[in-house]
Amino acid sequence: MRFKFRGGVSQPNSDTIEKFLLFCIDTKKREIPFSTAKMYGLLREVGPYEFEAVGNIIGFKVFAHRFSTHSMRRNLEVFIRPEMQDNSPIITVKPFSMKLEFYFEGRGQIVEGDEFGIKRPKKLSDGIPQTIIDEMVKVAYPTDGVRRIRMKAKD
Repeated sequence: MRFKFRGGVSQPNSDTIEKFLLFCIDTKKREIPFSTAKMYGLLREVGPYEFEAVGNIIGFKVFAHRFSTHSMRRNLEVFIRPEMQDNSPIITVKPFSMKLEFYFEGRGQIVEGDEFGIKRPKKLSDGIPQTIIDEMVKVAYPTDGVRRIRMKAKD
């Protein structure tokens, strides 16, 4: 599976710190940090910010974290099962601060962490308004091969 990823740690303003991280999930259901997966050859760089999973990767976890002195701590985890078909939806995940140039983009399905055997006591997205989640996580379905039909009114 090929995907695009640009992440890291940023300080958008003087009192806020944001992290946008990627973890690879292997066949033993272990969460491997992005940099470690690159170091051990599970990911291969094929272009600027474009990578290909070449190891035993069965999924990805995109983790967005925001900590501010004026507001509460917020975390969002998105689990993605990669798919290779051209008609698979394209998933785009962005950090809390939309101004940052961090992102994840790849083909797949959004799934629960239980599918990979990852148990959490509660959802980390609890307390985040749905409108913010909808801005951060976008799912686009390909429209190749679909023709538009223009309807004309009868006189």
